[in-house]
Formats: sequence, C-alpha cells, structure tokens
Amino acid sequence: MPIHQKTKTTQLGNYYLTGGIKFPISPDWTIEPSAFIKASDMFFKSAQMDLTARAYYKDDYWAGVSWRTGDAIIAMVGLKYDRFYFAYAFDFTLRIFDRRVLELMKLSLAVKFGESARRYRWINAY
Repeated sequence: MPIHQKTKTTQLGNYYLTGGIKFPISPDWTIEPSAFIKASDMFFKSAQMDLTARAYYKDDYWAGVSWRTGDAIIAMVGLKYDRFYFAYAFDFTLRIFDRRVLELMKLSLAVKFGESARRYRWINAY
C-alpha cells in the first residue's frame, strides 16, 4: 500500500490592488476605466488582472465590459433606483479546458442606507 504524505503549503496571504477614475464627457455621460489586480503570493507569481471600462448615464444607468487576463470577458449592466442598486454580469470564459462552463451569470443588489454627515468632515478642515 502506498503511503500518501501530506505536503504543507504556506500561503503568505491574498493581495489586492484596485483603482479607477471617472471622466465626465458631457453633463449626462461619464466614462470610468478601472483595473483590479489580485495575487495569492507576495511576489505576484499567480497574479490576475481585470481591466474594465464603464459608461454611466446620469449616474443612474451604466454598462461596461471587462477583460480578466487569460480567463474571461465580462459584459455588465446596472441601474440605480432610489437607494437600490441592481447589476447583472455575464462571463464568457476564454480557456479551452473550461468550455464546458461557457457562461456564468451574476446578479447583484445593494442598498444605500443614507449619507453620513461625518463622512467628509475632513474636507472642511482644509
């Protein structure tokens, strides 16, 4: 009988880096490019990046596309109604061996419970 030996793997942690900027192109339209990098080791040997571009109409509706390096292309849409935010995303995988899972759909709901008067009070200090 073979003896199976457990190998101990140490993981230093997960690291995330994200950023984006909104560019108003008219009173009603805004473009937002952004990037998200995630890695499971400190030296980013297994890093993955999402490059995204979104277009907003009156800050109430948005649509966008994202590319996850070596993995998927994602189409997304969303809307804001009162204090509720709804979003839908559709992933199409690019990896050949994952063709059996051709798509992944995601639905999101968020609720904003109000503005905090203290949230931006540091702005008044300068």
